[in-house]
Amino acid sequence: MSEGRKTLPRRSLRSKLTVQIIAVGVAAVLLSAGIILIASSFFLTMSAKKNSQKAYMLLSEMLHNEREYFLDEQFSFEEMIKNGDDGDPDFQESLEHIRKAMEAVCKAYSIDYLYIFDVDEADNSIIYYVVAAFDQDAPAKQKIFKERSYGKVVSMDDDPKTMETMLAAKAGDTDTRINLISNEYGAELSWSYPVFDKDGNVVVLLGVDYNLNYSFRFVAIILLAMSCFIVLFTAFVLLVVRRMMTRQLLVPIMAISGAMDQFVNDYSSQDRSKLQGFDLSGVIKRDDKQDEIDDIADSFQKMSADIDSYIKDVNALTAERMEVEAQMELTKHVQDGIVPESVREETSEYAIYATAEPAKMFGGDFYDFFINEDGRLVFFIGDVSGKGINAAMFMVMVKTALREKLGTGMEPADALNALNDEVCAHNPEGMFATIFAGILDLKTGEISFSNAGHERPLVFVDEPYYQNMDTGIAIGLFEDAGIIGERMRLAPNTGILLYTDGVTEAVSPSDELFGSKRLLAYASDVRDIDEAAAKLKNTINSFYGNRERFDDLTFMVVFYK
Repeated sequence: MSEGRKTLPRRSLRSKLTVQIIAVGVAAVLLSAGIILIASSFFLTMSAKKNSQKAYMLLSEMLHNEREYFLDEQFSFEEMIKNGDDGDPDFQESLEHIRKAMEAVCKAYSIDYLYIFDVDEADNSIIYYVVAAFDQDAPAKQKIFKERSYGKVVSMDDDPKTMETMLAAKAGDTDTRINLISNEYGAELSWSYPVFDKDGNVVVLLGVDYNLNYSFRFVAIILLAMSCFIVLFTAFVLLVVRRMMTRQLLVPIMAISGAMDQFVNDYSSQDRSKLQGFDLSGVIKRDDKQDEIDDIADSFQKMSADIDSYIKDVNALTAERMEVEAQMELTKHVQDGIVPESVREETSEYAIYATAEPAKMFGGDFYDFFINEDGRLVFFIGDVSGKGINAAMFMVMVKTALREKLGTGMEPADALNALNDEVCAHNPEGMFATIFAGILDLKTGEISFSNAGHERPLVFVDEPYYQNMDTGIAIGLFEDAGIIGERMRLAPNTGILLYTDGVTEAVSPSDELFGSKRLLAYASDVRDIDEAAAKLKNTINSFYGNRERFDDLTFMVVFYK
């Protein structure tokens, strides 16, 4: 395990912590800068709106007084503006006086432009009367003054949103929305306010523009100053945090890590002298109070002793398990010797093939065949209840006893009845076995057979069929089973198939049983022993597909020549 760890790229916890602290610091600075930027933009916008309203109130009052100052009281401001003669020196003097007042307001409230205008909804246009600016004499403003001089008409077809706001002001709305205007002169925040006469009618409109470039520069200065402060303050805090974490966290953890590495090295080298725990109190205990690091150290010291005890127990259990597995493997070899996985034998008189493939390590199915003293072919197949070693031991007992009885010349019925009496007398676990036993006369093709609760044989002829017979009772269930003897005859070049329920009860991935009908269909066109064996194996394996077998696959094919 330790070798696997050391092959990985290694980086100290201190460096990881430093990187993480720097990342946190950078994130904090960026977040603070973003918050400052948003807050500054919001407050500047609100401040601009407030100043525009103050400018509006001041100029609105001034324009009302201008009528009394320049003209007699019977002449309205609306008429003065809209019907004035820009060639008249007195009129020009009035306009200049108004413009100067507007310029003073621009400087007082940091307004980029102030202008008096009106809208023509029918032509979707505006007409300018007076314009003033914060820096009136700047060369960049001259073009604006020319475009917005007295009587200039400008179409608003390209800016319907601004026109909508101006019409709202024309209708008397004094709390109009902010318009963001972006053109060749830059970005502006713009408001439109109505100017009323003494009767409450809207005379003209007052436009207020704030230059966003000035606001952005102000925000940038604030942002830069605050960012510098945040960076310095964050760096100081992070350094303090890093120092505290190094002393309170990293040093103890590194001490525990070193002790763990030492534990692994000592155990790998089989040096057991230090495996009963480590004394970390000199490194971990920093005061009279217990914290989580101390708990970890205590847990590790206990764990090191527990691991040593556990490893010893595991080694003992592993040795015992290996011994058991060796014994089971030996038992498996013994069982394979008693019931080989497959056997094929052929003479001029008969051909026989048998196979037994356990689903688990130990199988409960068995078969056997041999020539008895009178020259007849004895064969039988069986299936023991249950799985595992118990079933395997019971199978060996049953197979050995049955072979002995049939080998002495006993007929299948007598042998099975005698076997049943012995099993019932010595069967504390209540196990049982189904068996089919037969004896083939190699001269006549006659088979004497008996069945003890086993599957019916399948006869290979032009039209295969299942042999009718008494079902019988399984060996080991009841005394005096009364198993009967029966006979059948095989014609030359025909045979029979004996099988266990692992064949007919095979289950497909879609949970279908193989069944007796599929087995009968398989037997059609089978002409010899090799074809019968190979075809059945392929058919069953294809039916199982990728599903795991849960029962033994055992069958025997006997052909009479």
